[in-house]
Amino acid sequence: MTEPSNSKSKKMCLIGASGVGKTSLVKQFVDGKFDETYRTTIGSRIYNKGVSCDEEHIKLIIWDLEGKDDPRSKFFATSLDKAEGYMLVADVTRPYTLDVAKGLFSAIERQRKEERVQKKDSPAGTGCLPCVLLINKQDLLQSPMVTNHASEVFGEGAKIFETSAKTGEKVNKAFECLARQMLEVDKTNRK
Repeated sequence: MTEPSNSKSKKMCLIGASGVGKTSLVKQFVDGKFDETYRTTIGSRIYNKGVSCDEEHIKLIIWDLEGKDDPRSKFFATSLDKAEGYMLVADVTRPYTLDVAKGLFSAIERQRKEERVQKKDSPAGTGCLPCVLLINKQDLLQSPMVTNHASEVFGEGAKIFETSAKTGEKVNKAFECLARQMLEVDKTNRK
């Protein structure tokens, strides 16, 4: 697919505990494929895919980060640098991964708040980063407890998607939602 000349590039990151399906989600979104073989991501992998949202074309630069439980690491901070949005991923079969996602969310929000204080005039340090939460592996779902708990933990307005990297359920919808949120931030910052 050739990118239109007016295409905007947007960096986004997928973060969450190890084994929640981040790489599988990206591969499903980018290639429409699912691989049953589990391979741990070490460091990060970068993927690209163009999407059209509301008559605008965006080239998503997707950083698939290794599973981390500790958001204070230098790797984590460096990887999120210049990101314009991110996806938190949890695994419906392992409820503790939602707690990991919540910890990562809190750490990112805290970091952004510090940036806003330090760089009052810097666009990179203003506002909240667009974020969506993916509760992955819905094809293995036995109970909706994790998803119900996610709504309580992240609040009513949170963008939460029940996804399956295996079947493709709501994967495109989640990425498109994040792309739209990033465009909205652009429009707001231009005003």
